[in-house]
Amino acid sequence: MHYLVVDMTRILDDSAEGRAAAADLGKRWSAARRELASLSERAAAGDESALARMADLEANFPQAIAKEKRQMQAELTKKARAVIAQITADRGVDLVFAAEHLLAHGATAEITEDVIHALDEAR
Repeated sequence: MHYLVVDMTRILDDSAEGRAAAADLGKRWSAARRELASLSERAAAGDESALARMADLEANFPQAIAKEKRQMQAELTKKARAVIAQITADRGVDLVFAAEHLLAHGATAEITEDVIHALDEAR
């Protein structure tokens, strides 16, 4: 049986688009932490509006970032699936396994690097 294997986690983490999105989300987390520190100081000094903004940020920001991360992953997964479909068609293969669900596989079946390269080239 001829099959291929792809590691979607590596694609999300190691592709240029995935790395760029992670960096952007990281910057936004850092900015939010800085804002929270500033708001905390202002709230300690009695600024009611800072306290309200702090509560809003703490309540809503993590969910907003998580939603953006899921959207980014969904968009990148869609692009990766198109690349995977093209690779399987080019190689005449009908079966692709997710690497995270396999205990072992032949090295020649692994296409993760090919997918990452194709995604990075298309960027």
